[in-house]
Amino acid sequence: MATNTQENLKEWERNNPKYAFLTERRHHRHAFYRGLVERDDIVEPDFDDDGYNSVYSTDSAEESEQEHTKKTVLGKFARKRFEGMLRALSGKRGELARCMTFSLEHAEAAREVSDIIISSLLVDSTPVPRKIARLHLICDILHNSAAPVPSAWKFRQEFQSRLGIVFDHFSTIYHSFPGRITAETFKKQITSVVDIWEDWIVFAPEFTTELRARLDGTAHAELKADQQDENDGATFETQLAYASRFKAKSFQPAQEPAPSVPQEAHKDGDGVDWYAHRRNGCRWCTT
Repeated sequence: MATNTQENLKEWERNNPKYAFLTERRHHRHAFYRGLVERDDIVEPDFDDDGYNSVYSTDSAEESEQEHTKKTVLGKFARKRFEGMLRALSGKRGELARCMTFSLEHAEAAREVSDIIISSLLVDSTPVPRKIARLHLICDILHNSAAPVPSAWKFRQEFQSRLGIVFDHFSTIYHSFPGRITAETFKKQITSVVDIWEDWIVFAPEFTTELRARLDGTAHAELKADQQDENDGATFETQLAYASRFKAKSFQPAQEPAPSVPQEAHKDGDGVDWYAHRRNGCRWCTT
C-alpha cells in the first residue's frame, strides 16, 4: 500500500520541483526521505519537554538498576533522570557540567544518550535558549570525547550521524524569524559552535561545511554526490530516524530573549567566558 502511494506521488509530482527529492538522488533531502520510508525498526517516542525537570536530581533505585541492565542501554530510572536534567538545562556552567558528566559516565550507551539529546533538540515548542543550551551540551561532550573514559570516543560518530537533521531544524527556525537582526543573532549562536568544532578538528571540514550549508538551507549534498555510491547510507543510518515537524506558526520568536543568549550562555556568575576558555585548550574546565 505504502509503495503504491509512493509511486503514485512520484508520478503526480514528477514535474513539481518541490518534490524533486523523491526521485533525484543528488537532492539534499533524498537520503533523508529514503531513510524514512525504508526503515523497519521501531522509532522511540518523541522527547516530551513537559514534566519533571531537575539538573540536580538523584535516584537511589538507579544504582540497583545498573546491576541488572546492560551497559549499552540506559535503565528506566537513568533515562528518566537524564530527561529531567535536559528539561531543566538553561546553559549555566554547572548544569552543563552535570549533564556532560552523566553522558560520559554512560558512554557505553552513547547511542541512546545521543538519541535523547537529539530528540530533545527537535521539539517544536522548546524555547530557543534551551535549544542553544542543549547544543552547548553536545559541544561539551564532544570536547571531552577524547578523555580516557571507556567508549567516550563513540559520541563523535553518534552525533555526526545525527547532527544533519538538527541543523535542518535550526534552518527552519532561522528562516522563521520575522526580523533579520534576531535571525542573524540566532544564526551566530549556532555557527559559533561550529567554529569551535573546526578549531578542535572534531569533524572533517567537509562535514562542518555541510552543517553550515544546511543551516542556510542550501543544497550542499551535490558536493558529495559524485563520491557517494547509490547504496552508501551508513553515515546517515541513524540520522534518518528523525523528522523535524517544526511549524513557523507554533514558534514565537518575539517571546524569546534571543539577543541576550550569546552574552550569558557561556558565562558563569563571575563573567568568565567558559567557551572561550575551553577554546584556548582547557579540556577539563567543565568537570
